[in-house]
This record gives sequence, structure tokens and C-alpha cells, in this order.
Amino acid sequence: MANLISVVVTFRNEEEVLPILVDRVSKVFANMDDDYEIILIDDSSTDRSYQIIEELHGRNPRIKAVTTSRRFGVYACMMGGLQLASGACAVYLDCDLQDPPELIPQMLAAWRGGADVVNMHRTRRLGEGWFHVAVVKLAYRIIQSSSAVNIPVDVGDFKLYSRRALDHLVAMPERYPYIRGMAAWIGFNQTTLDYERLPRVAGESKRAGISKAAIRVFSNAILSFSGMPIYALGVAGAMALIAGVAVVVAALVSGADWRVGVFALAALTFAVSLLGNFVIGLYVYRIWQEMLRRPNFIVKGKLGL
Repeated sequence: MANLISVVVTFRNEEEVLPILVDRVSKVFANMDDDYEIILIDDSSTDRSYQIIEELHGRNPRIKAVTTSRRFGVYACMMGGLQLASGACAVYLDCDLQDPPELIPQMLAAWRGGADVVNMHRTRRLGEGWFHVAVVKLAYRIIQSSSAVNIPVDVGDFKLYSRRALDHLVAMPERYPYIRGMAAWIGFNQTTLDYERLPRVAGESKRAGISKAAIRVFSNAILSFSGMPIYALGVAGAMALIAGVAVVVAALVSGADWRVGVFALAALTFAVSLLGNFVIGLYVYRIWQEMLRRPNFIVKGKLGL
């Protein structure tokens, strides 16, 4: 029996890539029995992206779109797009086509085989500098080792969700969603497929290097799925106390001025206290944001939805 498959894509200022993306996704489904919809979430683009979508929708009504009232960020838009997906399953795909849509049939085969979440594992990241790749790999491993759930390493947002997995995912009302962790947290039957991540087909990357967005994603992962910073502060405080006492004892034994040791202890304690206030402040800020209950984004206009 034919199913409706939702393909969700978020973007900002991708006028060069959008026609290529829609063409490649459409060709994938041209040889399949399943019907499809492409849900494009425009994060308040300032180029001709939305006009291009209107033209594409006029030629193919399966292409649907939402534009936001201002820039809200990729993960807020991703959650909004997944909430709009009405298919029997949904695939999230980056607009830059580094994650090839030609892999969708393999993902659907895994879903038909019983998988609720199909994770796409990056064996190689082509077209990216070695330093960027090294930093990303390290970040994945820090997140995985500190998380309370098993978040797969080298697995990005390119995933397939079954209907039941998707319903549980979008029911989470988080203001700072780390969707890779949330996908692991919901459980169900999960499988992993390997692939090579390709270079961007056109345009410029919006998330290259150690950017503000990358730091935000990393902090979301840690603050949403780990209490490690709090425990690390406890260890740092204990070590500072031990170090300060050791300095005082050493000063007394050696006949040195004991006030030097006291000053060292006070400096260490002050530094740990400042760091502790910062980390606790991050958690409190997140709690405050969650309590405000603001929507993840505001829709300015819809097309085909």
C-alpha cells in the first residue's frame, strides 16, 4: 500500500540550492509507489528563496512552505516543520544537499523493516577542513560521554522518523531542542545506516566553523541531557580546597609566609565560585526560558498547508 512520506527541509537564503533540492527529491520519488510532500521552512530569508518556492509550488503542489516572522534558528524551524509533517513517516534533510536525498529509499526500507528512527552515520565529511572535522568529532564524543542517554556519535539531523516516533518527538515542548538527543531519548526501534556526507552543492554554509550557532548547539546538548557541569564544579571546588590547604601547609612547614598560601586559597575559591555562578546561571536561565512558554517560532505565511 502506498504511503505519504514527508520530507522536511529548513533553510535561510538558499535561492541557488532550492531548485536543485526539489528536483532531486522529486526524482527520488518518481521511481517509487509512495506519494510525498516536501515541507520547506523558510527562516525569514532575505533573498529570493520564497519567490522561488512559490514558482516551484505552482509547478508541483506537493511542495509546501512556511515562512517565519523573523529569524528563529534552524532547530526551532526543524521542530516546527516536523510538527507539520502529515506522512506515515518523516525524513529531515538539510537544504544544502550534503545529505543526499538519494538515500531516502534505503531509509524507507529500514523503516519498513521495523525501524522507528533511522540514524544516518557519517563515515566521512567531504569538502570540510580537517580542523572543523576534528572539532565536530570531539564535540560529539563529549556530548555522548556526558549524556544520560546514549546519543550516537557522528550522527547529525539527517534522520527518518516513523509516525509514532515523530508524534512523541514533537510533543516535547522544549524551547531549546537538541533534536539529536531527543531522538535518542524517545527510544523505540532504532537503526543506523552509514553514508558519506558530501560537499555543499551551491551557495555558502550558514554553520561552518566554530560559529555562534555551533556553540549554541553544543551548549543545548550539554544543558539538556547532562548534569556533568554541576558535578565538574563540585570536583573543581574540592580540588581547589585541597590545593589551597596543601599550599598553606607547605608554607608553614618551609617557614615561608603563610599569608601567601591563604591568598592562593582565596584566589582559587573565588575563581571556582565565579565559574559555579556562571554554570548555575545557565541552568537557571534555561528554566526561566522554559517557564515563559513562548512558541518556537511564529508563522508569517503558509503555502500549500
